[in-house]
Amino acid sequence: MDYEKLYNQHYYEKSCGDESYLDKDKWVPFFEKIADKIIETLHPSIVLDVGCAVGYLVAALRDRGVEAYGIDVSEFAISKVREDIRPYCKVCSALKPFPEDFPRTYDLITTIEVAEHLYESDGIRLIENICKYSKNIIFSSSPDDITEKTHYNVQQAEYWAKKFAKNGFTKDLTYDASFIAPQAVMFIKREYKADRLIEDYERNIRILKQQMHIEAYKDKEQIVNSNTLLSSKEKQIAALERVSLEKDKNISKIEGNLRNVQQENNEYGDNIVKLQARIDEFMQASQWLNEEVARWQTAYKDISGSICWRITKPIRLIIDALKWLLFRIKHNILTQSIKKIWLSVRTVGLRNTLRKIIGKLSGKSSILVTESQFPAKMDNYDTNIDFLLNERFRNIQPIQTINGEDEVRRLNFVTDSIDSHSLLGGVATALIIATEFANRNNLTLRIITRTTPANPVNYKNIMRISGVPAAENVTFYSDHDRDILGNVSFKLEINEKDIFFATSWWSAAAIKKTSPWKNFYYIIQEVETFFYPHGDEHHLCSEIMQADNIYYLVNSKYLYDYFKVNAPNIVERGVYFEPAFPKALYQPKEFVPKKKYKLFFYARPSNPRNMFSYGIELLEMSIKNGVLDTNEWDIYCAGEEIPGLKFSNGYAAINMGLMNWQEYGKFLSGVDLALTLMYTPHPSYPPYDVASSGGVVVTNCWGNKTTFDFSKNVILSNLDQNEFLDSIDRGIVLAKDLNQRKENYEKATIPRTWKETLGPTLEFMEEKLNHV
Repeated sequence: MDYEKLYNQHYYEKSCGDESYLDKDKWVPFFEKIADKIIETLHPSIVLDVGCAVGYLVAALRDRGVEAYGIDVSEFAISKVREDIRPYCKVCSALKPFPEDFPRTYDLITTIEVAEHLYESDGIRLIENICKYSKNIIFSSSPDDITEKTHYNVQQAEYWAKKFAKNGFTKDLTYDASFIAPQAVMFIKREYKADRLIEDYERNIRILKQQMHIEAYKDKEQIVNSNTLLSSKEKQIAALERVSLEKDKNISKIEGNLRNVQQENNEYGDNIVKLQARIDEFMQASQWLNEEVARWQTAYKDISGSICWRITKPIRLIIDALKWLLFRIKHNILTQSIKKIWLSVRTVGLRNTLRKIIGKLSGKSSILVTESQFPAKMDNYDTNIDFLLNERFRNIQPIQTINGEDEVRRLNFVTDSIDSHSLLGGVATALIIATEFANRNNLTLRIITRTTPANPVNYKNIMRISGVPAAENVTFYSDHDRDILGNVSFKLEINEKDIFFATSWWSAAAIKKTSPWKNFYYIIQEVETFFYPHGDEHHLCSEIMQADNIYYLVNSKYLYDYFKVNAPNIVERGVYFEPAFPKALYQPKEFVPKKKYKLFFYARPSNPRNMFSYGIELLEMSIKNGVLDTNEWDIYCAGEEIPGLKFSNGYAAINMGLMNWQEYGKFLSGVDLALTLMYTPHPSYPPYDVASSGGVVVTNCWGNKTTFDFSKNVILSNLDQNEFLDSIDRGIVLAKDLNQRKENYEKATIPRTWKETLGPTLEFMEEKLNHV
C-alpha cells in the first residue's frame, strides 16, 4: 500500500471534519497539554513520535527541553513542520528502519491514532518495528471510528494488547494515558513471570471492585439525601429500590467484564509459559549453533592450511567458474519463466495462471502464455517489445496524468531527484530559476521527481543556502515507483494552465509525451549529446535539442557561444545566464601558510567527459617530476565510484565520498588548489566553486573555452601533457603565494547572488509565458 500518497494537503485539511488539522490555534494547545503531562509523569529525555504529522507534539516537547524526534510517511505533512523543528522530523515509513541520523533507542515512543490507518498485516509490522527502539510505548488507536475512509484496521484494545504481548510488552496498569484519548495506554517491556503478571491483574481487579462499591454507596447515599423532602416514606423506599436494582445490574455487568479480564489474564499466563519454553529451546539451539560454528571454523582452518588444499587451488577455481556459468544459464531460464508467469497473470488472470501451474506440475498442461492467448486489443501492447523498450527507456516514459477541475496555474518542475547528494550544481540551479520564476509570476511550483521520492526538507534547505526565498506555494509529486510500463497508483492532476520545466533531455522527452500543450521550458547545462556514443540516446537527445516547441535556458555564455555554431535552434529559441555562487556557502577560511596544503582532484570515473584517467596520469607525472610534493600537499578526491588512489611514491589519496551541499561548502573553504577537467565547452561548476572559496584551479581549454575572465585564480591549459604539467606547476606556485591569491580572489567577478544574474532569463521566460 502506497500510504504516503493518501495523506496529502486535502487529507490534512478535511480529515477532521469541518476542522483542519493544519489549524494551529486548535491543535498546538492540545499537544502542549499532552507534552506537559508526559514530562510530568514520565520525565523522558529522548522521545520519538511515530506518525508525527505536522510535528505538533515534537515541537511542544522540544520547547520544553526534551530531545524529541518525529517521523511520518507524508511528505506534505513534514513540509508543514515548524521551521526550527523540521530538522528533527523526517519522511519515513513506520514499517521500515528509522532514519540513520536519529538516535538508536528512545526513553519513550508515542504513536497516536496511527495503527488504524494501516492494513492489518502492516499494523503488526508497525508494532514489531517500534518495539525494537524503546521499552516504553504510549499507544492509541480508535476502537470505533469506522466511518473514516483511511481507517482500514479498527480494532478493540484487547486486539492490540495481544499483538504487543507477542513482542514482550504488556499494558502498564498503573499508568493513566487517558489525557491523550480514552483508549490510550502505556505498554512496557519488562522481565516477568506468569505468577507476577497474574498478581498485577488481580490487584487491579481488586482495586477496581473497591472503587465500584464505593461509588455505588455514594450514589445511594446521595439518593437518600435527595429524597428526604418527600412526604411519602413508600416513595423513598421505592426510589431507593429502583436505584439499587439498577446499580446491581451495572455491578453484574462490570463483574462479567472482570471475569473476561481474568480469562484473558489466564490466557496471557499460558502464552507466557509457552513463550518461556520457546525461549529456552532457542537458547539451547543457539548454544548448539555456536559450538557447531566453532567446530567448523577449526576444521576450515586446518583444511585451508594444509598442503593438499593449496595444491588443488587451481582445480577449485576452474570448478567455481563452471558453477558460476551454470548458475547464470539457470538464472536466465528462471528469469524468463518468471516473466512468462507474470505475462500469464496479466493475460488470463491469477486464478487461471495458478491452475496452469498446478497442471504443469502434474504434467497435464503448460504455464506458458502463447501468442494465441493474447486478446486482440493486446496484440500491439503486451509483447516483449513493450517490455524491452520501457525497460530500456524508462527515463523518457511519459508522466501519467489525469485532467483536474482545479484551475490553479502551476509550474511543473521535472527532475530525477532532489536528494541532498543530488543537489550540487545543476539541479540546484534549475530549482532556483524555477522558484524565482514561480514567485515573480504567482505560480504554484510543483516539484516532480522520477527516480526517488521528493523530499520537501531538501528543497527548503537549498533555497536557504542559496539566498533565494522558497516558493510561496509549493507541492510535490513523484512517480519513482511506477511499474515497468510506466503505470502508477496516483496520476498527476493537470489542467490546461499547467506549465512544464525540464531539467535534462530525458525529462524534456518525457514532457513532450506528457503535456498536451505545445511549448515548455528546458534548462540546458551541458552539450548533452556528448554523454553518449552515436546511437539510440544520441539520436533521441539530438531530437530534443532541435525541437521547435521548447524554450531553452542555457547555463553560461560558453555553452551559448558553442550552440551558435553547432545548434543554432537553441540560440534562436533561447537565452543564457551565468550561474551564481552565494557567499553563504562559498567562502575561504583564511589565507595563511600551512604545514600541508590541500589539493582537490575533481573527476567522476563514470563520466568520460571528466577525464578521470588523464587526471590521475597528470597527478602521477607531477609527483614523479617533483612538481607535486606529497610531503607538502595532501590530495583529496570526492564523488561516486572513486577508487582508492595510491601513487608511485606510496602516497594514498584521501577519498571524501559523496557530500551534501553543506559538507561540500565546508570542504571547499580549505582547498588551496584544484585539478578539474571537463572535455566540453562548459567549464563545469567546480572551477567556480573553488575560485569562489578562495582556491586556485587548473582546468582545460576546449573549443571556444579558452579563457576564464571571472577570476585570475583559474588557469586554463591545453591538454598537451607537457603544457598541462607546466600549468599545474604554475597553480602550485600561485596557491602558495597567499597575497597574490587573496588579491585575485577579492578582484574576481564571479556572480555571488542569483538576483544579479537571472534578470534577463526571467524576463525571457515571462515574455514566452503566454505562448506556453
